[in-house]
This record gives sequence, structure tokens and C-alpha cells, in this order.
Amino acid sequence: MRTIWLIILAILSFATPVGLIIPAILITICVVPFSIIFSIVFTIAAFFLGLLLMGVILIGAGGYIIFTSFWAGVLVLGIGFTALGLFLLLLPIFHWLTVNGIHLVSQLFQKLYNFLNEKNHFGKRV
Repeated sequence: MRTIWLIILAILSFATPVGLIIPAILITICVVPFSIIFSIVFTIAAFFLGLLLMGVILIGAGGYIIFTSFWAGVLVLGIGFTALGLFLLLLPIFHWLTVNGIHLVSQLFQKLYNFLNEKNHFGKRV
């Protein structure tokens, strides 16, 4: 019995490090998924913006280059129109993913709210 008390007292004597580790773990659990989702969304948005800007800039540059070197201008114009066409082809897919992603997140939060609302808090029905 004395050994058990010594173990409990040893654990309680480490209250400060344990008190710092638990919030650090909780913050990590909350921040890491948010960071991953934010980086994915930012990457997709940057890809679409880059594709649009690349298409517009290359079309403008191709229009300028075509008067100095015809085939180089046609090549740059073709790449610009290809980038712009790819942007326009992927735009509905991006819209569909965005709408369904928002719908999925809202359903998740509704289920979480219903789950937390049904729980007993300290023995009392809320």
C-alpha cells in the first residue's frame, strides 16, 4: 500500500510538466487538422489563380511575339489558350468540390451539435 501512495505522490509532484503537456497536446490536435485543410485549400486556389494568370499573360505575350517571330508567337498563343481552356474546364469541378465540401462540413457540425446536445451534463438533462 505504501508503494501505491509513493507512486501517486510521484505523479502528483510532476503536476507542472503534465499541466503543460496536456494543453500542448490538445492544441496540436486542434491546430494540425486546420493547418492541413487550410494548406490544401490555399494550394488549390493558388493553382487556379496561377492557371488563369498564366493563360491571360501568355495570350498577351503571344499576341506581341507573333509580329516578331510568327511560329514562336503561335506557340506562345497556343500554350496560353491551352492554359485558359484548362482553367475553364476545371472550374465546374472546383465549384462542385467546394459546394459539396461546405455541405459535408455543415452536416458534420450538425451531427456534432446534436450529439453534444443529447449528452447529460453533470447528471442533468439539458
